[in-house]
Amino acid sequence: MTGHVYSYPAHDFELHDRITAVIGAPVPLEKLHTTTLVNGAQDVPGRDQRTEAHRRFFAGIKTVLDDYRGLARFLVGLYLPEDQWLYQRVPCLRIQVPGGKAVAGEMHRDADYGHPNGEISIIVPMTDMIGSATLFTESESELGDFQFVNIPYGHCFVFDARN
Repeated sequence: MTGHVYSYPAHDFELHDRITAVIGAPVPLEKLHTTTLVNGAQDVPGRDQRTEAHRRFFAGIKTVLDDYRGLARFLVGLYLPEDQWLYQRVPCLRIQVPGGKAVAGEMHRDADYGHPNGEISIIVPMTDMIGSATLFTESESELGDFQFVNIPYGHCFVFDARN
């Protein structure tokens, strides 16, 4: 595996609750796929972030940013001095629908989309990412030995998504 799963004090950050509130989720986030906020766009390549939940998330992004930035500083600060790193200004919101395909439905490396050498990715799930509701990773680039990476809520996955 090209990364590691770490626990973090999720209760110290209100990100989960703020995301739930800003998208107006009528059910727990684990059941969001059962609502009209997620309308099957994940089944169409290139449209995996064009749901009503995403529209609401990005419309209310200012509500989420302070908690996101605090969590980013905490997580990245575990590895590098603050003057040696940058983080994505606006977070991505990925919604994995059972049986659907996330991120345009294709296996890829971030290098395929122009991400730079040295970039480190950190996935911080707002629900458990277990089994087919998680991502696949290889032990080495192009080895083809893909495995699920289980990431429970309150944990993050730090890895080289470029390769």
